[in-house]
Amino acid sequence: MPLAATPGAEIHYTVEGHGPDTLLLIAGLGQNSDEWGSAFVEALMARCRVVRLDNRGVPPSTNRSPSFTMRDMAKDAVAVLDAVGVARAHVMGWSMGGMIAQQMALDDPDRIERLVLLSSHFGGPGCAPMQPRAAPLFELPAPGTTAKAFLRAAFGLLTAPGFAERHPDLADRFTEQRLHHRVTKELFALQIQAVLASDRSHAVAGLKHPTLVVHGQSDPLVVVENGRMLAARIPNAKLVELPDCGHMPPLERPEQVLAAVWEFLDQR
Repeated sequence: MPLAATPGAEIHYTVEGHGPDTLLLIAGLGQNSDEWGSAFVEALMARCRVVRLDNRGVPPSTNRSPSFTMRDMAKDAVAVLDAVGVARAHVMGWSMGGMIAQQMALDDPDRIERLVLLSSHFGGPGCAPMQPRAAPLFELPAPGTTAKAFLRAAFGLLTAPGFAERHPDLADRFTEQRLHHRVTKELFALQIQAVLASDRSHAVAGLKHPTLVVHGQSDPLVVVENGRMLAARIPNAKLVELPDCGHMPPLERPEQVLAAVWEFLDQR
């Protein structure tokens, strides 16, 4: 099992595909590297060498630090690139993974070719708040609620209204993956603390990387206004909004995300 050692953690990663470019995928809050979806990853592999990582503390990655920051997780991502022998890569970050990607671009700009930011924001008090319907994601479940039932309900809350009912297979897969890569409450709290403590609202204006921002118009967690503000603040960033899409674009609208990514990467 490949692991990249960093101060306080060992970061699990996978390498798939044999394209001329390397694409690093960074998952979000509580997510594991399987959640990108096999079909989505296989499509990326057709053109890129795809590297996926599990953020510190997300099994099988480990964490020994009592606390960590967005900058620590960005360093973890750089350590993965070092481990696979890649000097520069395209980086796609999803939700918190997009925040990690932004920090990585700010701290180690020479390691990144192009940025793709899915369902993300720049942090700080200027961000638009989540919709009320997403609040149960951060509340204690009702007594007697099983982990499986909570996670399946979470998928319905994260995606556009009605999507989970139309795609029970994806809801089941999401639930199984989260149960298999079980994140502790303590680790989840540390991730939330890292998100809340991070603020790139002014720093992103100094990013020089070509950037694609992709955001679902029905995202209840990181509402679309955040994607619009992020794209407006990064010089020459391109914004793609996805109608009837929530917080999970690679699962809800994989074809549209892939089309936007290929068009963006071909602009060289």
